[in-house]
Amino acid sequence: KRVNTALADREKGIIRADTAAQAQAQLLQVVRRISKAQAPAIDLRSTELGQTQPFGAYGQTSVSVTFECRIEQLVNLLADLTAQPELIAPADLRISSGDRRRKVMQVRLTVAGVVPRALVPEKKGGAAF
Repeated sequence: KRVNTALADREKGIIRADTAAQAQAQLLQVVRRISKAQAPAIDLRSTELGQTQPFGAYGQTSVSVTFECRIEQLVNLLADLTAQPELIAPADLRISSGDRRRKVMQVRLTVAGVVPRALVPEKKGGAAF
């Protein structure tokens, strides 16, 4: 009973949607909400939607965002991501140099979220080599 209860509690964080695109849109909304809540707010420059793929008994979708920020803003953003009720986590982080005078850096962050397995597109069989 305890295991089933713990599993049900964790599954509350799954991103629920009718389609994979809707799940990605929800994930992007979460990332935007968190970035705007930073002090000062982080302005997302570009976004890229990833593929929905299998993740154990579930699925996983991802969103990549590009922005410019200071190191303390990035640390706070990552901490806020892990504190969300949704099952999301940073999947990839790339940092490059930015403006040294303003002490900012260029960041590309990929955030992954857990979705129901039904949203994962089925692979169609092709010719085998």
